[in-house]
Amino acid sequence: MATTTTASTGATRTHAEPGDDNGGIVGAPGADDTAPDDHGIAMQAEPGDDKGVAPGADDPAGDNRGVATAQAEPGDDKGAAPGADDPAGHHHFSITNTSTHSSGSDDGAVYTGPVTGLQQEYGWTGHDGRAVSANVPSAFIHGGDGDDAIAAQGGDNVLDGGAGSNFLVGAHGDDGGHDVFFVDVRNGQTVWDTVVNFHANDAVTIWGFQAGVSAVTWTDNDGVDGFRGATMHTEIHGLGMGVDASVTFAGLSVAEAQSRVSSATGSIGGNDYLYMHHDG
Repeated sequence: MATTTTASTGATRTHAEPGDDNGGIVGAPGADDTAPDDHGIAMQAEPGDDKGVAPGADDPAGDNRGVATAQAEPGDDKGAAPGADDPAGHHHFSITNTSTHSSGSDDGAVYTGPVTGLQQEYGWTGHDGRAVSANVPSAFIHGGDGDDAIAAQGGDNVLDGGAGSNFLVGAHGDDGGHDVFFVDVRNGQTVWDTVVNFHANDAVTIWGFQAGVSAVTWTDNDGVDGFRGATMHTEIHGLGMGVDASVTFAGLSVAEAQSRVSSATGSIGGNDYLYMHHDG
């Protein structure tokens, strides 16, 4: 409000600056507004912002509005150049390309598939290996043809390393969530997955397993140092035809794995599979 005094009566009257809530000189909106007043200049707030002056100019560090178009980044809740003021770990997925040694982050996409409980997804193709960590719970992460490392955060997750040698690190399940690990050899690729944090109600699905044809053998203490465990080797086309898929259950012996895990075969839409469930 601007205050003026009439010469004849000494009475005061107020004039609201258009678009402002503080006093000033009528006709010069915001001239006497002190930081961090949120109005004034151009007689209105910044579009999509709650700060004043030139858009973003009086926004404190880390503010998520103002600047340029005065709107949030698509798919994000921070402003400025996309990601410029985002705190570390804000994006849904943290990514390192182990082939090019470059790192970054990505929001992935909203999961729209048939599996209930999943919220976000991130996948890639190609031969470069990647290390991907979810920063959100309940994610579907699908790897490419390279050697990948994938880690879930919490909730219910589906982790698929794709072809190659992969580390699949499930969540601990402290929040009641469970993880499903996909091993897919339907296209003739060879896979060796090391599954970490395999706990009650987790499951492994081997796609391409043919009941009555495919063969399974077990070895104890197999895999790489630090993550050795019971390892199931699967020959999709029958015994003696060559191993197509291996799954190492890190930290478990063959006796523990066989006593805790139940299995069943089936087919969905012509896609055969072996389903292995940790019964606890």
